[in-house]
Amino acid sequence: MSVYFIHLFKELLCIGIFGGIFSKNIKLRNILISFFLGYIYAFIAFYIAKEHLKLEQIYCVANVLVVISFVLSLLFLIKQKALNIVKYILFMVFSFAYFIRYFYLSNGFPIFSTNFVDNQVIISSTLIVLSILFVIALFFIISFVRQYNQKLILVFNIAFILMCINIALSRILLYMDRYGYTDEILSALVGDSKKDSVGSDIITYIAKLELFFDSYFVYVLMGMIMMLGINTLRKKIPNPTKKHTLDIEYRKAIYHNDVLSKTVASMVAILAFSLCVNLYYVNVESKPIELSEAKTPVEENGYFVFDIAEFRDNDLHRYAYITPSGKRVRFFIINKFEDKDSPSVVFDACSICGDMGYILKNNEIICVACGVRVFRPSVGKRNGCNPIPIEGFSVKDGKIYVPVSEVVAGETFFSEKVPVEVIDPVDGTKLYNDTAAEEYSYYGVMYYFKNKENYEKFIKQPEKYIKDEQKARFIISDSNKGALDDW
Repeated sequence: MSVYFIHLFKELLCIGIFGGIFSKNIKLRNILISFFLGYIYAFIAFYIAKEHLKLEQIYCVANVLVVISFVLSLLFLIKQKALNIVKYILFMVFSFAYFIRYFYLSNGFPIFSTNFVDNQVIISSTLIVLSILFVIALFFIISFVRQYNQKLILVFNIAFILMCINIALSRILLYMDRYGYTDEILSALVGDSKKDSVGSDIITYIAKLELFFDSYFVYVLMGMIMMLGINTLRKKIPNPTKKHTLDIEYRKAIYHNDVLSKTVASMVAILAFSLCVNLYYVNVESKPIELSEAKTPVEENGYFVFDIAEFRDNDLHRYAYITPSGKRVRFFIINKFEDKDSPSVVFDACSICGDMGYILKNNEIICVACGVRVFRPSVGKRNGCNPIPIEGFSVKDGKIYVPVSEVVAGETFFSEKVPVEVIDPVDGTKLYNDTAAEEYSYYGVMYYFKNKENYEKFIKQPEKYIKDEQKARFIISDSNKGALDDW
């Protein structure tokens, strides 16, 4: 969820800083109007580009506009005189470019493509609103503290501009390299002999800047803003004293110090919250979801047997079984209701999303592939993004009995293979499943063949090579014994 805050904050912060440091001698209201117009134009342009599958192109154009905007802003730093209308247009173009970058970055995120409102959508939307409010607040704060940092602001501006130009240039070069423009340009500029080495340097440059942007950029910006705040506190009037009852200068000094303190305190609070969200995203939310360890189930007379008391902790208990054909089949058992024994036995896979599995987080069962929250009492039901139920399990005398045959029959839901020795059902040749020339699933059981000829014979007359269903399910050779296990 914090990713929605991070993505928007990272792009909007650049807009807020740009507006704050270049808003001298012009109306802040007009700057906000320019930003709003930039958003509207960006939204329309991105929608049109998306409809015509031109997202990469408009993203590159946005980065070109970023470079142009910063180059013009450097000219304004050197030569202060410029018509206000030119500055307003520059702000609008700049915000247009950064909003395009944000739309590109957030394209396809679930919250923007669903009509379903749940707690996750509400929290994510709240974080988006907070990000906007924080950047607007920082825009006004930077506009205010700029007047107290005349020397430092010049260094701040140059560092900010150079960082953003380099990042935008890396995106432009990446686009050019992806579509083959880099080779043509380098051939013309440095010749074919040096093209490869220069191209390698460019790729290294792009990679380093992308790493900087993803890992450090937002922290550097927040640190630079904090430096402005700390330097602003130095402008407080030290120990103002009241010389007489109606001392206007004393009251002005108290007000001056109070405004500076509250402004910097607001800045610190915003940056601290943003820093915490960023650190949470980097160290927690952005980490890939890992499934809990899958235990090996205990088998007795064709059944996996479990003590029902094991599941009264209401946790998700995951198991894995290697089928005779070498598929690793995962399944889990969980109580559907927390206040009573109500075990449900299901495959750790979904007929829609595949075999990435499910996790239990904050008492919610979540599909790793799509993030859908599964209503706990519905676990075991068919349809939708629900775990696929295992048929035929039973509960008796405090034990749960899961037929091994039903677990094996679900191997087609899983893609992970484990090398095992199997037997070609056509001529009895022993081979390993991961080196077989062909494979074929028949009635939910995977068979392996040493060559295409055997494969074609089998698919024409599978009954000829399968004596009965029980043997068909378990054609395998135990690699340790070197013999056929005929279950």
